[in-house]
Amino acid sequence: MTDEQKEHEAMKLVNVLDKLTRNNIIQPCRIGEDGKPHPVSSVLELQEGIGLPPTPTPNNNDDNNE
Repeated sequence: MTDEQKEHEAMKLVNVLDKLTRNNIIQPCRIGEDGKPHPVSSVLELQEGIGLPPTPTPNNNDDNNE
């Protein structure tokens, strides 16, 4: 399988997962302290669960662009 074919298949998978999530067929979860899955409402909750720092947002008021 070529890299282009792999990328195409990966995008198909992303689109299917997105559709399932938007239609509330599947829901992202993380494992709670009780060992059971607990739904998350945002990606930030998932990042907090694995210790990732928050993603920086672009600053449109950058003083260096004078």
